[in-house]
Amino acid sequence: MTNISLLSEPSLHRTWTVKVLTKNLKHCSITAVDTSNKVQLFKEIVDVVIVDLETTDNHSDLIDFYIAQNKKVIVTSDMTNPELLDCFGKRLHGYFYKLMNNTEQLEAISMILEGKRYIHPLLSSVLLDGYIDLKSNKGTRPKNLLTKQEWLVLELLAKGHNNQDIGDQLHISERTAKNHVYSILKKLKVTNRTSAALLSIKNRWVNI
Repeated sequence: MTNISLLSEPSLHRTWTVKVLTKNLKHCSITAVDTSNKVQLFKEIVDVVIVDLETTDNHSDLIDFYIAQNKKVIVTSDMTNPELLDCFGKRLHGYFYKLMNNTEQLEAISMILEGKRYIHPLLSSVLLDGYIDLKSNKGTRPKNLLTKQEWLVLELLAKGHNNQDIGDQLHISERTAKNHVYSILKKLKVTNRTSAALLSIKNRWVNI
């Protein structure tokens, strides 16, 4: 059974969406969570989370949490929400248009459950422009935070490479790569590779 949770404010649209998804996705359990109770999503076992960006709360903490857990994350937005481009930089599984109909939503969720990604056509041009901007402009890297070699290691780490891959690409030993990673985690004040990668991507210190 695949557990899907919708994080949004109560509304007739949300109620209808849950009803339609429950009827058509027989192998899925569909639940809806109010933004005031989103803390429960940090505790429950959820395979897919659909986050409504139109709510007043900022949900980057929840989105980052599910990314780190290798879960599927979908956001719902209109074309003007400022959070949309930040979410695009996180390479989520789905970007839904706020007013997409239930048929489109069902098809999109089915694609995502099959391991594909989905971007609604009305959001694609907005996201493409933002993607070009993200790729062509790195954020300012803090001076004296990491060495030149450590920045290279962090960039490869953020792309998902293990220590052996990093060593091979930078022509250093696996042990040296491991030592660099340890130093990076200590300097960034994070406890694991995933947190280091998320921090570097969020601050646009690396291009992925």
